[in-house]
Amino acid sequence: MKKSISILFLLLIISGCAKKGFPPGGLEDKSPPEIVETKPLVGSLHVDLKSKIEVKFSEWVKPESVMDAVYISPYPGEKVKIKVSGKKLKIKLPESMKVNRTYVITLGTAIKDYRNNALKETFTLAFSTGSVLDQGEIEGQVFSDTPTRGLSIWAYLMEGELDPNPMEASPDYASQCNEAGEFNLTHMAPGQYRLFAIRDRMADRLYTPAEDEFGVSFKDVLLDTLQHLQASDVLFRMTVEDTIGPALERAGAITPQQVVLQFNEPIVLNPDSTDWVSITAVENPTDTLQVQGFYVDPIGDRRVVLRTDSMKLSTDYEAIVHHIEDKTGFSIDPEYRVYSFTSPESADTTRPFIMQVVPEPFSADIPLDQNIRILFNEIMEPSITPQLAVTDTSNMPVFGLTEWETPSSIRFQSFERWRSKQTFCLHLLSEGFTDLAGNPLPDSLWSFQALNQDTLTSISGAISDPDSTAIGPIFVTATQQGELPIKKTVRLEEPGPYHVKELLPGLYQLKAYRDEDQD
Repeated sequence: MKKSISILFLLLIISGCAKKGFPPGGLEDKSPPEIVETKPLVGSLHVDLKSKIEVKFSEWVKPESVMDAVYISPYPGEKVKIKVSGKKLKIKLPESMKVNRTYVITLGTAIKDYRNNALKETFTLAFSTGSVLDQGEIEGQVFSDTPTRGLSIWAYLMEGELDPNPMEASPDYASQCNEAGEFNLTHMAPGQYRLFAIRDRMADRLYTPAEDEFGVSFKDVLLDTLQHLQASDVLFRMTVEDTIGPALERAGAITPQQVVLQFNEPIVLNPDSTDWVSITAVENPTDTLQVQGFYVDPIGDRRVVLRTDSMKLSTDYEAIVHHIEDKTGFSIDPEYRVYSFTSPESADTTRPFIMQVVPEPFSADIPLDQNIRILFNEIMEPSITPQLAVTDTSNMPVFGLTEWETPSSIRFQSFERWRSKQTFCLHLLSEGFTDLAGNPLPDSLWSFQALNQDTLTSISGAISDPDSTAIGPIFVTATQQGELPIKKTVRLEEPGPYHVKELLPGLYQLKAYRDEDQD
């Protein structure tokens, strides 16, 4: 009996010890991993050419998060071996290190622990096999509409006459951005550098056009031992390079006289010509509908609405795009220029309706120079002059010009600015106002309030351009930060003072560009 109790007690102990996983209870781990030890030590000199490179973290890290977040300068090639075991990272170079060279091991912010807490800042381990540690440093910031954490900054040493090509060569130095988009390249050798910001999706240390986001610095950076070894405020703006032509994604008939084409990107069209597109019956290609006109959807600039002759009901048609280009100048992809659709089963008897009103009905804080814009769900009868009555609270009329902006939208521009803090009523008179099939529009009535002019502020500054030969107007845009960003742009014909007026109080981001080709 004593032996049986002892064995049972021992089995319970073994069973308890064998349980895996995190212990229950306690506070959730939200602390990022930290580097607690390195070999060689940071800043070491006269490091042996065959020294081991090791980094110890404060906690276990995910091996898969480390593999693509280790940068070694100078770049030793693709045969580097990286091994992660628990808290320790080991790096084995394919060859012995070179004499009198500064080596920089950069650990990016993509490294995470098992609770998905990421390294807070990029970590740099720099050491030298000689008696001098390179002290060159470049810092700056990346601006992007997508998260900046993990974005790579690549620096290429300009040697010889050929420009560095990030599609073919890996960088000499690399680092990663933090959540604010800030980066810092350290311990760089003297020389002239060209910098790129890359979202390296394949993690292959090469730039892939149309897949990787990229940014280029305004100019090359010179680190000169005689003058300076630090460069700051190197800025990037991210974009995606367009390398392919547009494609027709979808076509459909919304009424027997209207066809909507949707492309994968905005396209450039001649407003006076319709020969870029044709609509033909599938069973009888000689049965071609005449395209009477078209317009680009003011809400979605990838959509084009065609006005055509009346289609035969329940008939299959093809929309065929012949020759168009995107804004980069690429022609439409021949494999994606035809799309089939079926015309409606019956005549159009549905009344049109208003899709959007700018400013929004019953909204406040409307800019004093705001135009009124009304967008309908379909093309309206163009021979009718739209009637929009605008009055103030004392029922006094506000005079202005009402005109067709597109075949499905009208715009009202007041002859005078809206009066501060005043409420205005808008009445769209529907009498005689119909779509192409003669379906009338219902009456519409709404109001809005102009903002208080006393609350307005402004942003002033100056634009300078170190390139004295540069040409083209300069556009400065102030964008209010928030869920519904408000933008205001001013144009300068040449560098000098700018003044963005009548802004609501708030936090703004400024950006400017020089439109050299004036497009």
